Amino acid sequence: MKSRTKSQRLVVDKKNESISWFRFGQTKNITIPGLDQAIIEPKKWNILVLTGSGEPPNSLMILDDEGRMLRELSPPDGFQFYYLSNHPEIGGAVVWQAPDTVDA
Repeated sequence: MKSRTKSQRLVVDKKNESISWFRFGQTKNITIPGLDQAIIEPKKWNILVLTGSGEPPNSLMILDDEGRMLRELSPPDGFQFYYLSNHPEIGGAVVWQAPDTVDA
């Protein structure tokens, strides 16, 4: 298993559609077209990125600590991505919203 150390910080530059971070003694930087939000998921050290050309974001990208794409997801039918957050117990979380009331 690869040793994991904490990143010093993730810098999100929405205007220039790029994210950068410091990892294993190196600065990483990638451009992500349509960048909206990004966070580091602290449990597995993945980077969660919301992207989309309009409002709200329409794609969730999961990147590894080198910036390689692990997965890209769309929101479930009837829902929209809203924002990213780090939950103290589960790690990275994606908050969704629905334009209509949902019965629970």
